[in-house]
Amino acid sequence: MDSGSSPRPIVGASLHLVLLRDPDVEVVSATLRFDRGRGLVVEADEKPPVPFRKGDRVLLVYSAGDGLYAMRGVIAEALTPTRVYILPGSLPVMMEKREYIRAVVPVLSALTIGADAPPADLELAETPVELSASGFRWFGELRTLPGVRAWLSLRLNNGNGARVDLAATVVRAEACGDSFEVAGRFEALVPEVREAILNVVFRRRLAELGIAAGRTWDEDA
Repeated sequence: MDSGSSPRPIVGASLHLVLLRDPDVEVVSATLRFDRGRGLVVEADEKPPVPFRKGDRVLLVYSAGDGLYAMRGVIAEALTPTRVYILPGSLPVMMEKREYIRAVVPVLSALTIGADAPPADLELAETPVELSASGFRWFGELRTLPGVRAWLSLRLNNGNGARVDLAATVVRAEACGDSFEVAGRFEALVPEVREAILNVVFRRRLAELGIAAGRTWDEDA
């Protein structure tokens, strides 16, 4: 997509505000409150661990349609401890298709096979799982076949969230060295779970790029 036609974030939309302050970088969950045309008023969900400062370089990362976009800017004014006025310094650029952004994330999880959802007492263990908004790859000892129903059970929010059981269809199952790899496609995701997965994946991808979210990562990933 041509960057000149890339959409700006929509008022009321959730986004990530990345503070590019040398040598520290913070990722703050935020909401776009107003679009003044020339500038944007963005409000953090919570008071950030480092105060906003006029002149700080920032990166706004947000979703629009089926894409994930980034737009550079600068804080023109710190209006309150949680609210800033940002002047964009570039046109939005698509980072990736939302469906395709993926990362291997260590998460409390378990993979089971069967038509029915797993039992409430299912034991979860921290396991590296490749996650995206459309499916997963699981690395373990579970043997299965393509076409069967699988359930990926997860605890998000750094393991503190409620367990979610995600129905999926196995699309690939094969030996991978000394282990076994199962790839699945989610059958349906409620919007809240979809956004939670995208949030975890996005933060992990930032870390892989060297943009660690400091205390924000520790609390929210």
